[in-house]
Amino acid sequence: MDSIRVVTILSCSDSRVPLNIIFDQGIGDIFSICVAGNLVGEHGLGSIEFGVAQLGTPLCVVLGHTQCAALIAACTAGGNADGGNGGNITSLMQAIRPAVQRAENETGKTGKEIAEPCARHNVFYQIEVLCKRSAILRETVQSGQLLIVGAMYDIENGTVEILGQHPNIEELIQEK
Repeated sequence: MDSIRVVTILSCSDSRVPLNIIFDQGIGDIFSICVAGNLVGEHGLGSIEFGVAQLGTPLCVVLGHTQCAALIAACTAGGNADGGNGGNITSLMQAIRPAVQRAENETGKTGKEIAEPCARHNVFYQIEVLCKRSAILRETVQSGQLLIVGAMYDIENGTVEILGQHPNIEELIQEK
């Protein structure tokens, strides 16, 4: 492809997170993958790999946000946000569960009050998933062609806080 996208962004599908507006970018500048809770699944991972390998994006951002309904549901419903119906929402809740556990361990609390720390933990957990499940991403980070960073969007004031690289990125990108 001739054009290089500025960035590949994994973000939440929440309509309050309009990527092109948040980052003041035009059409074609952001290769966006949007999933409730900014989660990495098989197709999302393939899409991110496509953005990096085929479109040449040199930056991948995992963007969490405040007041994320998916994370609040996971924090308050004990992973049962599907109302006990066993729908596909269950897989979303299970994918968020490691971040919930980290937030519980960090704060000693449970429920809605850990939603914000959970959102931050989820950003870094999803970066771990990206690195563990994708040789393409590991190799492009190792070669210096890709930078993966986390960020948080505050839906109330419209600011983005760059959280930076995963603190253990060097370990995460080692050959598997």
